[in-house]
Amino acid sequence: MRTLSHIILISTLLAMPSYVSANDGAKIERLELQVKQLTEELQRVRTQYITLQTQLDSVRDILGEKVDIALKDDEDIDKQLCLSKLMDAKNTLAKLKNLGYTAQHPDSVNVRRNAESLMLECGQSSGDSSGN
Repeated sequence: MRTLSHIILISTLLAMPSYVSANDGAKIERLELQVKQLTEELQRVRTQYITLQTQLDSVRDILGEKVDIALKDDEDIDKQLCLSKLMDAKNTLAKLKNLGYTAQHPDSVNVRRNAESLMLECGQSSGDSSGN
């Protein structure tokens, strides 16, 4: 059975034209060059990803230590979760600002309202020193 499939495959290949036009050859060369360029770009992106992931881990360690210090006397898990959500909301608001969203943009308004609600929930005043 396997031999029969090999015979069919070989006969199909032999039935195909055995020439490649010059135009097809040029297309193949361009495609090979594009594959090479994309492979190199993929490697660069992977390297950048690893670098950024390392930086992100460092930032998370620093932020984690600050949250741990702030909550040293109060090990309440709900408060830790609330502060984490608040930090995420503030980071999202900063990202939106960096993307050019105005303060009046609906996404910015929603995230800011969420952050303000979380500040009240977490027991923080609106005069938070983070500046967001």
